[in-house]
Amino acid sequence: MKKHNLHTNKRILSQVIILFASINISFAQTPTIVIPITISDNSGGEQVLNFGLDSTATDGIDAHLGELERPPVPPTGVFDARFIGDDIGISIGQGLLDDYRQGTSTFSGSVIHEISYQVGSGTTITISWNLPTGVTGLLQDLLGGVIVNVNMNGSGSTTITYPDIINKLKMTISYSLTPAGSVLVTSPNGGENWVVGTSQNITWTSTSVTNVKIEYTTNNGTSWSNVIASTPASGGTYFWTVPNTPSMLCKIKLTDVVTSLLSAQSNGVFSIILPTSVNYEITPRIFSLHQNFPNPFNPSTKINFGLADKSKVTLQIYNALGQKVAELINGEYEAGYHNFDFDASGFSSGIYFYELIANPSTGNVFRDVKKMIVLK
Repeated sequence: MKKHNLHTNKRILSQVIILFASINISFAQTPTIVIPITISDNSGGEQVLNFGLDSTATDGIDAHLGELERPPVPPTGVFDARFIGDDIGISIGQGLLDDYRQGTSTFSGSVIHEISYQVGSGTTITISWNLPTGVTGLLQDLLGGVIVNVNMNGSGSTTITYPDIINKLKMTISYSLTPAGSVLVTSPNGGENWVVGTSQNITWTSTSVTNVKIEYTTNNGTSWSNVIASTPASGGTYFWTVPNTPSMLCKIKLTDVVTSLLSAQSNGVFSIILPTSVNYEITPRIFSLHQNFPNPFNPSTKINFGLADKSKVTLQIYNALGQKVAELINGEYEAGYHNFDFDASGFSSGIYFYELIANPSTGNVFRDVKKMIVLK
């Protein structure tokens, strides 16, 4: 009987391994429409949440659109903000930073998102937005708008005075969209190495967009910086002098200036690299923790982070149960950009979380958590 059980277990394990190996893991695609809102408290805590539409999105967790379940909510006194689905009947686990629903660039209708938050050492929560043309919202408490009942239109914000009492909100987003036109980015198309200080061509073709804004990201879309605010989009070339940014993987995005809806994004990523003959002293303006790359990975990946000031830094790894399984960094680091090569040879396949805590001598403690996948 023991031999039979052993044989059966081996057969099941081999089937699981074959099934797992057959899964096609790829980088998250950019949703059709991405709209950020910012949740912050009055003690320095801040989180950007993204919502929007994509034809392949569902009401659940869409990993292919970059929706990743958050770790458990931190203890009281630690700032946190996320999308949840508790009271609107949507299954998204512990919560998300990105919550996309099914729809296209011509979608008309309403979508409900639920937001949960908690302050750090502060006493208020502020929600800020900048909605594009054709998108409006209504922000309410879950009592039906008895205490919070705010219309969202264009740029605006609202402050919650008693976040311990009202710690969840329902956000009803109404879409009335028209086509944003067709734009195709032809360069960069992924794999290029662009050297700081050189002039590079950003090229595209367009059918009906009047003007576009060109932006680039060094953190996979968490934030974007302007290349140019507006340029004719009849199809052509923009010559970009690559800025003095640290060596990072980047993407280019073109947005219709009229509708503010995403029209196109570069296919894949390109690298910005520093000339070896020049010593650049670059200090970031903010603290940041970047998504590890590559992800998923086997056996190693790179974790990048930026420090605005000299700080005591800890970088720790947690498993899916929230148990600390490794401490990669525990020491003092100078202001600047840093990276750590994490070798997961001794780890099994699965989902892990890495947490960076930076404690400068002055100012607030920075804390951020991101998810990574070991795939063997």
